[in-house]
Amino acid sequence: MRYLKYKKSYLWQYSIVCLLLWLCPTLSLALDMSKAAQPIPVALGNSFCAYPGTINAIFYNPANLATYQAEEIQVTTHRFGSQNYQSLALMTEYMDFNLGLGLTQNEQDSIYYLASGKKIKKGLYLGTSLKYSESNSSQLNKNISFDLGLVYRLHRSLRLGFSIQNPFVWALNSQVFNAVNYKFGVWWRQKRLILVADLDYYNYENLIYHLGVEYHITKNLALRSGLDNGLLTAGFGYKLAPLNFDMSWHRNRDNDQENVYRFSLALKL
Repeated sequence: MRYLKYKKSYLWQYSIVCLLLWLCPTLSLALDMSKAAQPIPVALGNSFCAYPGTINAIFYNPANLATYQAEEIQVTTHRFGSQNYQSLALMTEYMDFNLGLGLTQNEQDSIYYLASGKKIKKGLYLGTSLKYSESNSSQLNKNISFDLGLVYRLHRSLRLGFSIQNPFVWALNSQVFNAVNYKFGVWWRQKRLILVADLDYYNYENLIYHLGVEYHITKNLALRSGLDNGLLTAGFGYKLAPLNFDMSWHRNRDNDQENVYRFSLALKL
């Protein structure tokens, strides 16, 4: 742990900005209903199954936690209609594991994540994420589910990813619909250019595709764009050590006046 060694000034600055992001709805416009969606994956068309090296692996493919050697805190904010959505994530190292804690919530729903990733051998990473969710839409519903993930690095510039989301759901006080999702992904990098693609097999019925491209203009600035099952996405990321700021835009299928924006701020400890 390096928390106590970190400069207090950075922590104060980060805390103030996070509080503003968390409380101020004017910083974000209309957002879609996906509570776990994060700016970097969304900007890439939600093609993130094989993307290494970010704290967002907690919500997408926990195996990628093992590819990221850092301690980090991230806060995300967005808004849909009259509801505010927030997300928090924390990542740290423990023994041979990389651990992640996550929370996504609005006024009615909350999902808690406990994720871990581990390097099994050279180029092979495994991960799992345990999820506990509560919903108060009509009555209090509670359930537990989990995700499993795998990432294989074929080459320094090529990775394959696979994850199973919600293979089982345990309802604690009500019946729930179990929508299992199988994700297959590929990540390829050539110097400043990154290409990603995912294919989802959702609930044994629907095939959903995701495509994304990322280009690093400088060491600190990256531009992103993608297609999320045919819907255009875009965004950017800016690094100002030790802070990372990311923003994404997602086209609304039903109303162009309510296109989707997300903002996140991460602090490396």
